[in-house]
Amino acid sequence: MSNSLPEKLTDCLNYCGEILKQNNIEDARLNAELMLCEVLRFSRIDMYRNYDKQLSDQEITIIKEYLDRRILREPLQYIIGRTSFYGLEFIVNKNVLIPRPETELLVEKLLKDIKESGKKKISVFEIGSGTGCISIAL
Repeated sequence: MSNSLPEKLTDCLNYCGEILKQNNIEDARLNAELMLCEVLRFSRIDMYRNYDKQLSDQEITIIKEYLDRRILREPLQYIIGRTSFYGLEFIVNKNVLIPRPETELLVEKLLKDIKESGKKKISVFEIGSGTGCISIAL
């Protein structure tokens, strides 16, 4: 990877997306968008509204770090430090498993079973819970 990133937001986004694509990162463009949004503290729509923004040296440094980590196949969720699960946001790091979308199906099934049981009070035990996303979602 080149040591210099474009300073204009839209150019940097395109560059990062292309670098990730060349390194066979799935959903390269989306990964680039989410990394830049995290660094800039923008929503995706705000990023496109500010497409001509000039990036600061500090922002470029952080984006380079994120890009290098992603090229090395570090999960995007660990890089940005959070993930969504069942409409909720959870903090994650290398010490916690990233909740998988399939686990949301487990939550839906449990909620359905609880509702169908007619019970008004239940107990849920989640051992070794990591983020605690199942218990919290329930």
